[in-house]
Amino acid sequence: MDRVVSGQVVVESCHNKCHLKDCPYLPSEVIQCVYKYPLKIIIPKYAATGCCKWIYSLNYGGGFVSGDSFKIDVIVKEKCSVLWTTQSFTKVYNCKRNKECKQDIIYTVNSESLLCILPEPVVCFKDAKYKQYQEVNLDYDGNLVLLDWFTSGRKAHGEHWDFEKYQSTTIIKLAGKIILKENICLQDTPFLLKRDANKNYALFGICIIIGSKFSKLIMYLLQKLQLREPYGKTSHSNFVCGISRCSSVINTSFTGCILRFASTSTYNAYPEIFKILSPVFDIIGGNPFEDK
Repeated sequence: MDRVVSGQVVVESCHNKCHLKDCPYLPSEVIQCVYKYPLKIIIPKYAATGCCKWIYSLNYGGGFVSGDSFKIDVIVKEKCSVLWTTQSFTKVYNCKRNKECKQDIIYTVNSESLLCILPEPVVCFKDAKYKQYQEVNLDYDGNLVLLDWFTSGRKAHGEHWDFEKYQSTTIIKLAGKIILKENICLQDTPFLLKRDANKNYALFGICIIIGSKFSKLIMYLLQKLQLREPYGKTSHSNFVCGISRCSSVINTSFTGCILRFASTSTYNAYPEIFKILSPVFDIIGGNPFEDK
């Protein structure tokens, strides 16, 4: 029997000044948190050093099982800062009777707020089928950092692109207008297998950074990562990354970028992601990937 599970989290400011110098956000509190088994949402009291509210989403049993369907709404109100993350790798177990696992999350980021979506990578087991949809609705002056990444499977079990299907769609809206749509779908075809197409690479992902609060970081990343290697040169790096600028015709002051990356392992990917996101960690009060 399929399990359709819904959840909702609403975060609002406390209207108290943050104790950190020059912090643009107000201390935030979760005023509403609703979820059902097997979804669980954890809100630790002392996770960060600043006023950013850290929220952990997890599943009882450690991951998605055949037929699971999660629908979650996350609302970040004015002048709040929120981190949405996970406790560990999101596992997708093998799907029986051809039933896929689904997760739909709708985020709303209001004026002068920050939402950082920084989960651990998704790990699809052999024969797993996973479909994910993320939609972020930004106000004109909202700020966003979104990391979405997945691995080739359980390396210790010899799995390398042995899952049935992985599909992830990410849509970013600014004041109701779509400014970015990213879709990735990996599955075998009669002409090409995932294993053959991806060769030694074992992790893919995107990182989206949007908002005036990150204008200096975005400018730095564009200058550093837009440099091109000579045409025809083969890359021998364990981590490769490209970057594109995001723009909007409805807001001339809009600034943003999207990074697309690949790595031969999570071991090689983590240090590079930390370098990219280190200024973000300073704002949210710590590195959510450490001490797990």
